[in-house]
Amino acid sequence: QAGKLGMIAFQFPPYFVAQPRNFEYLATLPERLPGASIAIEFRHPSWVRETSRRAETMRFLRQHGLYYTSIDAPVADSIVPSFIEATGAQVYLRLHGKNRENWFKRNITAAQRFKYLYSERELQSVADDLKELAGRGVKRTYVIFNNCYQNFGIMNATTLTEILRGPDRRV
Repeated sequence: QAGKLGMIAFQFPPYFVAQPRNFEYLATLPERLPGASIAIEFRHPSWVRETSRRAETMRFLRQHGLYYTSIDAPVADSIVPSFIEATGAQVYLRLHGKNRENWFKRNITAAQRFKYLYSERELQSVADDLKELAGRGVKRTYVIFNNCYQNFGIMNATTLTEILRGPDRRV
């Protein structure tokens, strides 16, 4: 009621694959949460790995008023590929880092798994992508730094903010 809620994020587990009954479930979310901005994060690559499936998934999300959660993560067959996409006027982006070595390790903390400090060059690329989406009608972007080792996320968020607010510069 106070107008402070940004998006409600649905993070689906790796066993939630692209199949008809899961598309049907997703289609019910807007009626379950009327008026909410709903971000969908897939953790199984079947939703977006193949070009035709990716197009179908993005079209479905647009038709149902759902927002695709873009991610940045290491490259591996079992991980959703990294790309930034808008399925509406808002974007939800989660930056996990590219620490492939730790991604699959067992018995480590989440902070260790996501121990990755983005370079200024990488953040400039993210900023360029976000500016391009703004030019296509995106009104608001939520960026979550999930690289939660020490203060890496805070440092990267500060740098990305400076890049976005500062003069157009190339690194």
